[in-house]
Amino acid sequence: MYCVQCGVELAPGTAECPLCKTPVLSPDPVRPEDYRPLFPQKQSQTKTRMGNGLKAILIALILMIPAVSVLISDLSLSGRISWSGLVLGGLAVFFVFLTSPMYGREPRLGVVLFLDAAAVLLYLLYLEDYTGGRWFVPFALPLTVVFFLCLALIGLLTEKKRLSVLKTVGVSLFILAAFCVICDLLIHLAFLSAFGISWSQYPLFILLLLGGICFAADRSETLKEKLKKKFFL
Repeated sequence: MYCVQCGVELAPGTAECPLCKTPVLSPDPVRPEDYRPLFPQKQSQTKTRMGNGLKAILIALILMIPAVSVLISDLSLSGRISWSGLVLGGLAVFFVFLTSPMYGREPRLGVVLFLDAAAVLLYLLYLEDYTGGRWFVPFALPLTVVFFLCLALIGLLTEKKRLSVLKTVGVSLFILAAFCVICDLLIHLAFLSAFGISWSQYPLFILLLLGGICFAADRSETLKEKLKKKFFL
């Protein structure tokens, strides 16, 4: 339990904050170890949860409304599927993003990211064919792969919890900085036929600085304790 005014951690049964003297409205009473309540604290309630399959069907039905509307409009105006394919593809990607965590009893990070990446790559491939460009293989494909690999690394850091919160944030910022540099390099190689970076040096400097601050703050126990009490880390 923490003080609502200054964030100091309070001992059980404290009537007021020892630092700012703010009264504690409902302090936890000190009870003996063999204490048993006469009545249950919470009544068991039976909650009906919607299955993942039913959720996916409901999402599909909701997305069908704009999909059918766009398709009918495109067919009535041009007599064929033209621009509506872009909207339908975007809705399909959105559907995959919403439903990918529903596969299996427990969502797995690798499966979710693989399905999301596949949906994005297929949509980008269709977009390249629609625009008649040549940018999918030299730019969109490697950038998408790198992006989802960065998400996988950040997700694994968060899931495994082998690092502290500040170190996890710092490493995530370093990964984001590396992604900005790779994106800048791919732009130069794919569209400028040159090897170099330009705009990425600015977010690189800022992200590295913020990541370094996170690592420095993690070494200060006093600062970590203040952040823990203030943000409940």
